[in-house]
Amino acid sequence: MKLRELLSTDVIWMDSDKKNGDIVISSRIRLARNLLDFPFPDQADEKGLAAIRSSVLESMNRVEYLKKGNQYLLEDLDPTDRRFLLERHLISHDFVHSSRPGALVVGDREMVSIMVNEEDHLRIQGMESGLDLMKIFGFLRVIDDALSRELKYAYSSDLGYLTSCPTNVGTGMRASVLIHLPGLVQTNRIEELLGSLQKLGMVARGFYGEGTRSLGDFFQISNQITIGVREEEIVDKLLRIVEQIVQTERATRGEMLEKNRLEVEDRIARAYGLLRHVQKISYGELMEHLSWLRLGLSLEIKMQVTYHQLNQILLKSQPAHLDEKEGRELAPLERDAIRAQTIRQLLG
Repeated sequence: MKLRELLSTDVIWMDSDKKNGDIVISSRIRLARNLLDFPFPDQADEKGLAAIRSSVLESMNRVEYLKKGNQYLLEDLDPTDRRFLLERHLISHDFVHSSRPGALVVGDREMVSIMVNEEDHLRIQGMESGLDLMKIFGFLRVIDDALSRELKYAYSSDLGYLTSCPTNVGTGMRASVLIHLPGLVQTNRIEELLGSLQKLGMVARGFYGEGTRSLGDFFQISNQITIGVREEEIVDKLLRIVEQIVQTERATRGEMLEKNRLEVEDRIARAYGLLRHVQKISYGELMEHLSWLRLGLSLEIKMQVTYHQLNQILLKSQPAHLDEKEGRELAPLERDAIRAQTIRQLLG
């Protein structure tokens, strides 16, 4: 499948009908794995990395789910293609700039994707909409077990899975959720939350993950500890913490409406009116207005808009998505104008 064809497909992690889907956008689990008897990617030469990639892709073709996936070689992807995949949360920020012989395998509806020769030989990722970590965990475990029968993993009986970065040794697992917290941001309680997360062995990152900033009051919350714990414990702990954050955020939204109804409704109405008539807009400004509209829907303020429409706008108005759709890298002002046109079309 060509990358442009992904523009017309719905990603599974943006379904909007899950419980607490107004706050928790998606769940993700990533497994870091390396091959036995091969140097880690940062220690391997180009010939060795190419051999590893070839072996891994051949093995994936023998796994039922993965053999149906789309395979992309990194050197065949231009800068716009790579930024497009980053915006869909299929590759990492580091992979965008990598010059290694790497590859990406993408499964049906982008539920599962695998980076080959990123920081580790394999980065196996699963995503689902809403707070559904257990579903992702179960599905990834099946795929991981199938791959382990085809490939010999680097594993220590004392330490667990061996990884390029010591912070991933052990389970090699990072579980995370993408969560929308406008209530905590607008009431200046977000820093208190972020500080408490660190004490619990969790970390909050930006919209595109590690090394990125928050946009539109969206945060990725994930575990920091991977060694000395079981995978099930990581998932269970994150679930319990996120459920508490959801309760706090929902209560804070109610307080905002009760104490400042006119101001809140005015901000939401302004955001709605602007997006219906805007002629040019940056992605940063768009995310700010989308945050208010999502908040408005959550507070049951009547608008002719749905979560599905807002999710489509969030996804398809990203810079590289617009470039990919137009088939060229757009100038900033031109991109802002096409973004505005896209928003108006998606709002009907």
